[in-house]
Amino acid sequence: MFWGNIYFVVCLDCECEESGNFSHECLRTPFNLHVAGFELIIMSFGSRFNLESKNTKYRALYKQLADEARAAGIALGGYSLTSSRSAGMPADNVQNPKPRFGRGPCLCSRWGHDYLDALASFMDEAGFGVFENDGPSPGDSCSATNHPYHAGEADSVWR
Repeated sequence: MFWGNIYFVVCLDCECEESGNFSHECLRTPFNLHVAGFELIIMSFGSRFNLESKNTKYRALYKQLADEARAAGIALGGYSLTSSRSAGMPADNVQNPKPRFGRGPCLCSRWGHDYLDALASFMDEAGFGVFENDGPSPGDSCSATNHPYHAGEADSVWR
């Protein structure tokens, strides 16, 4: 088992829009990052990278980038903000009168299931090597009885 440090760079500004335009030098030269000792590039918060995108051209572009990075000895990965946001519909958010940090999606709702499927699908199609998840926090219980993946508050938080 490997217990070393991984050197990675977080890409904070990427101009790879869903239209397919791409102009970020950090990812155009993954070989240079490998020579400098980096092993991982994470498309992160604020970079305009959309791990939830279902656009096939956008996914194909990132597959090409992931393949190029892998050929240079670097894994490409993505970040997703799960917490501190709303789900698609208010009913898909955590139903709790006193959430610790305000609104947030319930991953046991239909939205949560579709969200996780979208992330896994993108990661698989693009050949990403890592997923950086921000949340779900802080583990608020959800009293909804109409979310398909929990029956109510008692089984809404894994313990």
